[in-house]
Amino acid sequence: GEDHFFPSPATGDWADFAYCMESPGTARIRIYNTVGDLAVKLEYAKGAGAQSTALNTGRMAPGVYLYLLEKDYDNGTSSKSAVKKFVVNH
Repeated sequence: GEDHFFPSPATGDWADFAYCMESPGTARIRIYNTVGDLAVKLEYAKGAGAQSTALNTGRMAPGVYLYLLEKDYDNGTSSKSAVKKFVVNH
């Protein structure tokens, strides 16, 4: 049930975050460059179960990025992932 990003390195125009929602809610993914600047913010309502969110990597500069996944559930609970890294290389 752990979140992951694939493929890494991302060499094409699109890549995916895969994760699991315990119940319906909102998935928020914040992507930072290595300097700590917010590069991309994704936010989608998701149902329970296995989910994925696509990222347009074609418009991103090559390099290392960090991401944080936050899940805010409709029942009032929330969870936050560890910060993880991925690479864009095109």
